[in-house]
Amino acid sequence: MYVLLFFFFLGGFFGTVGADYDKGELMRKAERGELSEEEYEAFIKYGLCKPLKENFLEDRERGWVYGEFCIKENLTRNYRKAGKKVDKKRKDNTNPKGMGITGTGGEIVGFDIDRNRVRDDKYLDSLNAKQFRYLIQELMDEATYNPTPENVENYLYVQDYMGRKAMRFARVWQQVILSNPSLNPYGRFTRNQWEEKIYFKQKIEDRKKFFSNLKKKMSKEDVGIYVFVSGNCKYCHLEMDVIHSLIADYGITVVTVSKDFCPENFPNCRVKPAAFVRFDVSVTPTVVLVVKGSDSKLKFQAIAVGLTSETTLVNRIVYYYKYLKTGKHVDDRTVIWGKEDD
Repeated sequence: MYVLLFFFFLGGFFGTVGADYDKGELMRKAERGELSEEEYEAFIKYGLCKPLKENFLEDRERGWVYGEFCIKENLTRNYRKAGKKVDKKRKDNTNPKGMGITGTGGEIVGFDIDRNRVRDDKYLDSLNAKQFRYLIQELMDEATYNPTPENVENYLYVQDYMGRKAMRFARVWQQVILSNPSLNPYGRFTRNQWEEKIYFKQKIEDRKKFFSNLKKKMSKEDVGIYVFVSGNCKYCHLEMDVIHSLIADYGITVVTVSKDFCPENFPNCRVKPAAFVRFDVSVTPTVVLVVKGSDSKLKFQAIAVGLTSETTLVNRIVYYYKYLKTGKHVDDRTVIWGKEDD
């Protein structure tokens, strides 16, 4: 008798999980997010999370993101348990006919699309950004998989609406930039050949002025440029071509610090191994900029490690001089905003 009761209890316990379910009904409930815990287990057991077609890219119900479709929280999100109320806010943000991925944080956002009003600007204006992304994705899918004139026109209209929104954004962007030019992320770039020619000419003049002032500061020992090298370092010899060009173009003084010996082509060379420790240099060649800050204390910064072009060196000398002088990362768009180099 106890054996019979045990099997009776066991059959009752597994009766729900082992029950047969209609696969079509499970799929419809899954799309609405209305699966119970037991139905979700059956949904997985029946293999309904796999692509419905051999080529999963052709699975119009789930397509490329069918993996997201099978997340338990998505498929059971609208299941109503007895005596438990569904949160009204959450109910309003769910879609009984499907769901979409917003692409921002992986949230699932869905809503009832009024397909009679998708060509109504007032209706489109009433949607928030996430809903609009979902709408345009839905319309694009419909137009792709079922390219009827109506579906294609719906998608093209909403796409045109998005273009008009983008145009208004561009106009306001331009207005803000004109009123606040320092916010322009493209300020350092030019738009046509004439602007490029003027910009380049002005940049050369500004650089010459900067290095002319730098040369004066070097004579007062307020600034120093040191190249840390080794006599046996082949890359150091190659970098010397750049250093000699820098000296010839801007007339500045560069000191070479060697850890072993000084070849003839190393300008103002001094053998000082201890300086490598003092300036924390472990690789040769390394270019170090030393600047006396506004507090009269010497500060230094490695501005090049390994082979480095003259153009890069010049830009870094300008930038890091300002940084060491002020302690702040200064905007280097000096030409655009008419600020003079220090």
